[in-house]
Amino acid sequence: MRDLTTESESESKKKIEALEKELDLSSDLQGTQISFFSIHLLAMSLELTGLWGSRTGDLDNMAVELEESESKVEELKAQLDAASEAQDMLEELTDRNLKLQDVSFPLPHS
Repeated sequence: MRDLTTESESESKKKIEALEKELDLSSDLQGTQISFFSIHLLAMSLELTGLWGSRTGDLDNMAVELEESESKVEELKAQLDAASEAQDMLEELTDRNLKLQDVSFPLPHS
């Protein structure tokens, strides 16, 4: 019985040692994975920072283009208003001209 207990204890110790080794390997592997993850995360962060930096330049350029476009729209609106006023004036002068012609050269009534 004693031999059986000693044998059982020996097997248990071997299993415990094996599990401890697995745990150590797992811890080492986890540390490696965490380090790899940290490096990967840092690389992604730097990449995004670079992209954001270039996007900031793009946004600045887009803001300038937008401002120029808005200025052009305002100029075109002013030209449209001037053209509309000129058309109104032309119509009014045409009406006056026709009235003057009617007064100067009345049409015979039938």
